[in-house]
Parts: sequence; structure tokens; C-alpha cells
Amino acid sequence: MNQQQRIAGQMKIWPLVVISLIAVAGFIYWDSVTHRSVREYVIKSPEIPGAAVVDGTEEAAAFRHMAHNLTRQGEAGGMRIAVVWNSPAFFNALATAEAAKARDVARHKTLYQGYAERFGVHRDLVFTVMLDSPSTDFDYPIHERSLLRNDKGIEVVPSGWQLGSRSSSRHLEGILTFPQRTAAGEAVIGHLIGEHMPGESPPAAIELTLKALPGGGEAKFRWELPAARQEAEGG
Repeated sequence: MNQQQRIAGQMKIWPLVVISLIAVAGFIYWDSVTHRSVREYVIKSPEIPGAAVVDGTEEAAAFRHMAHNLTRQGEAGGMRIAVVWNSPAFFNALATAEAAKARDVARHKTLYQGYAERFGVHRDLVFTVMLDSPSTDFDYPIHERSLLRNDKGIEVVPSGWQLGSRSSSRHLEGILTFPQRTAAGEAVIGHLIGEHMPGESPPAAIELTLKALPGGGEAKFRWELPAARQEAEGG
């Protein structure tokens, strides 16, 4: 093969090399954009609380701080997972941020009441759950495989699951709710006066378990209740 033939052969190969490099770079970028949602706690579905909050105000920053404090993350069964406890304080900070954005502070109460009614905030324990697979399609019946338990062994199963509209075969997100009381009337996160024996302390923590994940195993996420109560008071 003479030099001209070698050069001609190289000229034919280089476009393929360039196309391959562009394809690889494009895939890496797509994978990063598609799956960074869990790492950064970014909700894709606009109907999930907090997804539409726009930065730029002190109230929005306070909400982000609140959401961060109530977020737990981990990896299990080939899944990247993030869970946010949407406590009453979470919704209060969200309503404040949205009212500030609209420059109508008086809307705060209306917005909060709307969230409370829609998600049963004072009846249920509400969580935003995100599962993300970097490379494999999955189908996970989260409503059937979730359990909420406090440190005293009192546990409840989900009372509802609202799937986010922008979930996909590799990204699952939605609102998972649990009743605050068992069928026998036991409180999961605390006691009212007269509901516990003298000297008995209230629960100190709750733990959400996702069982039998698509890749095997389970994931557990824990919130200390005293800290959560402090956050609920704006600390």
C-alpha cells in the first residue's frame, strides 16, 4: 500500500472516529442530565410540592434549606434514591416562598391550607420519593414495598401513592403517604396527653424502608424526631 492509499484510508476512518467521540460525549452528557435529579434533589414533575420554586428570594432560600434538612439519600439495589419528608414545616416554608414570589404575603395561609387539604398533611406523613437507575429500566411497586416504623416498633404501611407525571422507566418519583396512626390508634411520631404510660418517652425517630428493590436488597432512611421538631419550628 503506497502513501496515498494510506492517507485515503485514514481519511475514511477519521470521520468515524469523530462521530464515535461525539456519540460517547453525547451519551455521557445525557446520562448526567437525566440522572442528576436525585443527586441534586431536583423534581421533574411540576405537580410535586417544591418543584416550581424559583430561587432569588430569601423565602426561597429558606425553603431550600428546609428541604435539604429533611432530605435523605442513598444507593441500594442499583438505585440512586432520595427521600424528602414533606412535614408541615416543609409546606409552611413552601407556601411562604410561593407567596413571596407572587409578592402577596397574604396568600401564604391560602396556599398552606391548599397543600394541607390536598396532601392530608395533618392526617398523614408525606414523603417525596425519587428512585433513579443509571442504566436499567425498572418497574417498582413502591406502594406495596414500603414501610414506616418508629424506634419503638410501631409501624404503618402506605395509605397512598401519587406518581409524578414525568416519571419514566428509569426514573420514578412521586408522593408517598403513611397514616400518622395505626389501625389500633397508636401514634407513629408522638403522643398526646394521656396516650402513653407515666414515664414513657415518645418516639425519638422514624425510619422509612423500601424493600425488595429492583436490583435486590433494601434501603432505609431515618429522621430524628427532636431535630425534625426543631426544623418544624424554623430552626
